[in-house]
Amino acid sequence: MSGDETPLLAARDIAKQYGSVLALRSADLSISAGEIHALLGANGAGKSTLVKALSGVIRPDAGTITVSGTSVRPSSPRQAARLGLSPVFQDPALVPDLSVAHNLRLTGTSVEAVRANLASMGLQLDLRELVDDVPLPMLRMLDLARALAQDPQLLILDEITAALPSDLAERVFTVMRDWRERGRSVLFITHRLREVINTCDRATILRDGVNVATVVPQEGGEAEIVEIMLGPEAARAEERAAELTEQEAPVRAPVATATEAEVVLEADDLHLGSVRGISFALHPGEILGIAALEGQGQDELFEALAGQRKPERGEIRLRGKPLRARHPFDAIRRGMVLPGARCDVSRAGTSRRSRSPAGSHRVSRYSSATTPLEASTWARSGRCTVSFASWPRMGQRSSSSAPS
Repeated sequence: MSGDETPLLAARDIAKQYGSVLALRSADLSISAGEIHALLGANGAGKSTLVKALSGVIRPDAGTITVSGTSVRPSSPRQAARLGLSPVFQDPALVPDLSVAHNLRLTGTSVEAVRANLASMGLQLDLRELVDDVPLPMLRMLDLARALAQDPQLLILDEITAALPSDLAERVFTVMRDWRERGRSVLFITHRLREVINTCDRATILRDGVNVATVVPQEGGEAEIVEIMLGPEAARAEERAAELTEQEAPVRAPVATATEAEVVLEADDLHLGSVRGISFALHPGEILGIAALEGQGQDELFEALAGQRKPERGEIRLRGKPLRARHPFDAIRRGMVLPGARCDVSRAGTSRRSRSPAGSHRVSRYSSATTPLEASTWARSGRCTVSFASWPRMGQRSSSSAPS
């Protein structure tokens, strides 16, 4: 954007506090017409809070918002839509016990326009169907079609691809590029940096409620983005790792029931989604920690381990025998389970949550049903755990840490 060009949207010094929690400290954002702009940051950086401020869901405590040079203060999503700002939030904004058509009429959205937008994306949906009976990926596409029906100048997409398979995600990217070609703009929030590099013109990065940089993703690549997102936290972690001596390192308690050579779970050169060439071996009594920013392939990895997805390449072995699971139940029968409401199983068009009992299986993943204390107890009994933790909010220490 040239220095004299008026941005389509400009937010300056946006601040928002919830009690003692400062969600946004002083955030700036500038989006040009005809641009796909990413909004990035670690968990808790303030991305969703800024989106809610722009779309009228919340009122910021301080700061200004302008649209095409005119100062505005959207007080509701409806008013934001009249200003040309149309959001698609992280969770479907639909009443589950009503039909899709009734939900559209509640918000004054044209049923025919939504149907036409779905058709343009190659999708069909019976709008008489109850929302509760529609699978989550289709609900996300429905929300997108509804936002497009408002013909916005700025389409705001808050982690829409997180719940989508790759084919539907590609349709979202096609819509984004088409919108840009029409001279409109897109604000895209995602944790998947490869999507940003492939799709976005610029990216604004938030850390602790403040924008710390605006970059061209294709120039610096993922490494530069991650370095900016983590900031001094990454440097401190490297310094601490260098200082840690063997005497200071945690020692795994010996397990009398297994030999050192025995391997319970092994991943060999796994490829699926954004996972590329992951390999590891897990021995009895071990807790294996996997840490990453969100969207870096950990969900695909655990879905493959749980039997929910089939690897494109590579092999998973349980006690030396290949795991060829076609369904999470196949993995459970072999003694491996993903605890908590993580596996969405669709049957007859209905999205269902599947909870698996963790107490009787030998390999588990942390979730809301598995704590670090439980994992340690399992390790002492000769079982093993694979755990995943997202990078904590920058500037804060995690309230608990799992042994690894």
